[in-house]
Amino acid sequence: MKKKYVKNYEEKIDFGEQVFPNDKNLEDVLLGTLMLERYVIDKCINELSEDLFYNEINKSIYKAIIELYKDSKPIDLITVSNKLRDLGTLDSVGGYYHITYLSSLVASSDNLIYHIKILQEKSLKRKLILSCSKGVQLGFSNQDDVFATYTEIQGDLEDAIKNVLNYEISSVGEIHDKNVKESYEIQENGSNSGIRTGLRAV
Repeated sequence: MKKKYVKNYEEKIDFGEQVFPNDKNLEDVLLGTLMLERYVIDKCINELSEDLFYNEINKSIYKAIIELYKDSKPIDLITVSNKLRDLGTLDSVGGYYHITYLSSLVASSDNLIYHIKILQEKSLKRKLILSCSKGVQLGFSNQDDVFATYTEIQGDLEDAIKNVLNYEISSVGEIHDKNVKESYEIQENGSNSGIRTGLRAV
């Protein structure tokens, strides 16, 4: 019986003894930092994404934190615990004890962005594994158009980057149009193109 490809990495896929790239300790530290230092989330909100979290418990806690942030409410041990209780997930994540434990892991937020970058890398690796696995399965299938397969895999990879890094991907046509527009502006304004070197023209 053929195994069906599952897009969402949270669902169980049989890769033998291989474990998806992840770092639970860093996930724990990140959540603890967001709860312990009041304004730190403002500095990194654009870097954060649910996809950074592989652990389901951590993902639930992150969702509660983000809901508080979107509602412009304070984020700390008490408010996050209360939010989880309202969502009915406090007990499933380990209760007040676990929330307090996460905050005990934090010494400083100095390395927060670096930690986030590591989790982004882990998340992208998970997405890459799934996309490549999907490509292998579709490649062996005679039922799919190869060009449609290429387009679908490319779309999956681009979505992964945008979801994890909040990265805007431009098509070749968009880049070309932008370059043409900039060239016209340079001609109209009489400004020079290229990179300043500090050297005189010969």
